[in-house]
Order: sequence, then structure tokens, then C-alpha cells
Amino acid sequence: MAAQPLLKAGLRKTIGTGHSTLVWADPWIPTKPARPAIPCGPSFNPALRVVDLLEPNSRAWKLDLLRELVAPEDIPLIQSLQPTRSSRGNRYCWSHTKSGVYSVKTGYALAMETMDASEPAPVLEPSAMALQARVWTLKTSNKIKQFIWQALSNCVPVCSSLADRHCGNERSCPRCGAEEETRNHLLFECPPAVQAWALADIPHFPGLFPCTSILSNLDHVLWRAKDYGLQDTIINNVPWVIWYIWKARNDKAFNGKDISPLETIQTAKAEAESWRVAQAIEEIHDEDDDGTTPASTITTTHARPVCSIDASWHKEDKFFGGGMVLATEDGMTTSGSFASNQVLTPLHAEFQALLWAMKSSIQLDHSSMTFETDCLQLVNLLEEDEEDNWPSLLAEFDDFHLIRSMFTFCSISFIPRTMNFRADHLAKGARSRGFCFSHVNSQLPSWMAPEATLFAVS
Repeated sequence: MAAQPLLKAGLRKTIGTGHSTLVWADPWIPTKPARPAIPCGPSFNPALRVVDLLEPNSRAWKLDLLRELVAPEDIPLIQSLQPTRSSRGNRYCWSHTKSGVYSVKTGYALAMETMDASEPAPVLEPSAMALQARVWTLKTSNKIKQFIWQALSNCVPVCSSLADRHCGNERSCPRCGAEEETRNHLLFECPPAVQAWALADIPHFPGLFPCTSILSNLDHVLWRAKDYGLQDTIINNVPWVIWYIWKARNDKAFNGKDISPLETIQTAKAEAESWRVAQAIEEIHDEDDDGTTPASTITTTHARPVCSIDASWHKEDKFFGGGMVLATEDGMTTSGSFASNQVLTPLHAEFQALLWAMKSSIQLDHSSMTFETDCLQLVNLLEEDEEDNWPSLLAEFDDFHLIRSMFTFCSISFIPRTMNFRADHLAKGARSRGFCFSHVNSQLPSWMAPEATLFAVS
């Protein structure tokens, strides 16, 4: 009962048939938090239901009625929702996960945000959650990403943290003898660390870097330093500098060995360069591997037509795009692309692109088809039939089961992104057009002419 307000704050009512959802009272608009629709005038029918806004046969939104009754800013959000024909869609989903299923992690995050919002003091440092998410985009080894994530999450076993957890009584820094060894002291305030950052050519900014906040310091050296004119060659070494400052601390704490700041930086730079060389060699090998199996020959190994699909989605756009390349056993190729109103997530866009390609295949009289996508999450979702665990995708699952029943054979498999460039270009081109359309033809559309060489079959 105590958590009931928190749960209500994160719930959104899914549309389903729309019979049980009140337009002006239920939280069905996909904002965070979810809310009722906003009327565009002072007078409205309080008993209006979502089903009244839908065409009875096509389940499409009545745009004229939406423009008459609903505030303009809510109409794109409403169009991103996919109603179903089944009443099982009349339920609630959790707004803070892609699947729509509640998780303790996102519930805790929402509770913390709510608590922070009630505090009068301003937040002076960046969000830990935002930085944690960005860590995985760093160009460095996985072990270093993991360590930086731990530093942001207060999981590094520095002396002060161990003492707080009753794992020892010693709080002082093993390198400099400071009274408290915190995460920030270890990486940015300890004299050897300060010297290391100076030797790494990271300039000192009084009041900005280094400061007393571990979040601000990591945000600065990993992402903000470029705004102050630092070269990429310097910034790219930063993850290794962080790692080898930690390694030098451990050498002192456990082996009694003093590693100089100069040695720390020299090792960090050498290891960073070695890692980059290794990545470049791996990319060359990947390209060689791809070259031995041209994209045009992939479909020859299948005994039935193959349709490669992809979607292009960006949260700031009003539309998303989809593309497909359908190749038959006799070498004939049909390309297609479409753009539609924005949907909630990239996964929704990939699912919609698959449904559109399935419908197009049926219309082209192909009742046996192998579909290929570079969205592994979608493939796993369909293979494991997890619709009960994804209430936010109920409408897509309903359409998928209906359309799949029209095929004598239908399979969905994963292909690497490098082998799906043709559908990818079609999807991106469709999204960039900025309006809704659908095109399926053996000839490329005129707006794809500059990139027609990508589609030539060698």
C-alpha cells in the first residue's frame, strides 16, 4: 500500500480495443508519467472513450476528430500507439521499460527521481544513471568500462567504502596517507593521481576539474573535455589513465610497490594504442570475411525467397522509416520502403517494418518466405514467443500472428548489420522524406537514384 502512489506514477493504460479507456480520465498518453489526453477546448464529453476515436473496421485513428477534440501536441503521441482488435490489450503497462513489464530497477530509479524532485536544493552534479548508460559507449576494453561503471556506482572497494561496510577499520589512503580514501580521492585528489592527470595533458580548471564530485570529474575527463578544445588523441587515452591509476594504487596497497605518475601515463598510452591497433586489425579481418561472401550471393543458399528488412528510428523525428529487399530464387529483386507516424521505441519500429514486409510479400503472392533482420532482439522475441512479457507490443503480436497464418512457410532469422546495408539505406531514405508513404516495386524509387550502385547485383 505504501508503494501504491509510486506504482500509479509509472503505469500507462494500453489501448486494446479502447472500450474501457476514458480519453480525459485514464493515463493512456505515452508521456512520462503517462496522463489523459488534453482537450483543445473548455467543453468536452467526460465519458468519451478511446474506441470513439478509432475507425471501426480499419482500427485507424480518426484524424479529423482528433484535430477537433485533442490538443495538437497530443496527436503525434496518439498516432504512435497501435490499437488491437482484442480486449486482452485493455490492461496496464509500465512506462519505464521497453517491454512494459515492471522491474525493481526502474521502480527504484523512479522513486529516487521523485525523492530528488521533492528536495529544495539544486542538483549540482550530473546524473549517475545518465553517466552509467554512457559508459558502455566508450571506445575501450570491457574490463575498463566495467571499472568506470563501478566508480560511478560506488562499487569500487576503496578504504572508506570498505570501512562503511564493516570490512575493515582503515580509512586512510595507502598511497598518500590522507585521512579518507574515497573514490574521488583515489582517482582525482591523491597527489600521484593529480600528477598523472597533468602528465596526461588534461588541463586544470579551478572549480571545475578536479572538484569534490566524482561524477563531475568523470563526466569532465570522459565527455566534457572535448568542449574545451582537447584533442581526440588525448581524450581517447582517458579510460586507460583511470584504469592504471587504480592499478598503481593496488600495487602500493598490496605489493608495497610505488608506481610513479610518469610510468602510469606511459603504460596507459601504450596500452591504449595497442588496443586501438588490435581493433583496426579486427575490422580489416571482418571486412575480408565480408568480402568473401558478397551480399548479392546470400540469397542463393536459400531454397525459397528471402526478404531483408530494416527500420530507421530517431526519437526527435515525427516519422520512422522501413525498408525491404526481396530476392527470389531466379535472381529477381524487389525493393520497398515506407514511412509512418512515429512509434514509441526502435523495437516498435523494427516490428512494424517486419509486419509491413510480411503484408507486402503476401500482396506479391509469396506465401513462403524467409525474413532477415539485423535486430537480434526482435528475432529472439519472436522465437521465444514472449508476448505475455511485452504488454507494450500486444498490438504488434496480434497482427504478427494473423499475418503469419497466411503463409505456408514463414521464418525470421538474424543477419549482421554489414549484410543488411541495402534495406538499411532504404529505411533511412524513407525516414528522411518526412511524410507517410509506401512504395514496393522492382525499380528503385527516384529519390534513391544517387545510391543505386549499392543495389547493383554483381
